[in-house]
Amino acid sequence: MCHAFEVSRSGYYKYLNQGKNGIRNKENMILQLQMMNIWIQNRRAYGSPRLRKTLRDMGYKVNQKRVVRLMHIN
Repeated sequence: MCHAFEVSRSGYYKYLNQGKNGIRNKENMILQLQMMNIWIQNRRAYGSPRLRKTLRDMGYKVNQKRVVRLMHIN
């Protein structure tokens, strides 16, 4: 396919995976809003372990590293 369309292999795969990143960005924005709400409701005393546990209890699939990364973006 790459040869037929005269594009690089990496460019082709980047195009194929482009939609997945958009979905992840929306998920991250939603998670950040949820995290901010949880943090404010709990008197700004929750750290990443408690936030992760609360988000998991709410049904989100997150790990500690993702929560920390999203916390540092704000």
